[in-house]
Amino acid sequence: MRDQGMISCERDPACRMVYNRSREYILNNMPLFIKNKATEQLARQVAGETGESLTEAIQTSLLERWERLKRRRKGHIVTGQIEDLLRRVDTLPNLDSRPENEILGYGEDGIPR
Repeated sequence: MRDQGMISCERDPACRMVYNRSREYILNNMPLFIKNKATEQLARQVAGETGESLTEAIQTSLLERWERLKRRRKGHIVTGQIEDLLRRVDTLPNLDSRPENEILGYGEDGIPR
């Protein structure tokens, strides 16, 4: 369900997860109360500027942030995979004793032959 933009109830005690007849998860959430006046004002400003309802403005903002967080997480995963690959390549034996410039086709002056 997470891949479809759904948020898990794992850390939210006000959220309950139930199953429907197809054994699919259904989120049963309690309403969200914003207790910070500055946050509420910001949400109202965004909603007013975009013409969205307060709920739409908050949902859009949270979805946009969630997408940024997922991209950042994927970036960390790819970086780790690249580092693992480089470590494995570094352990491979050197089967060619020629200098790099010779292998690449450069002369002593650094110009391609």
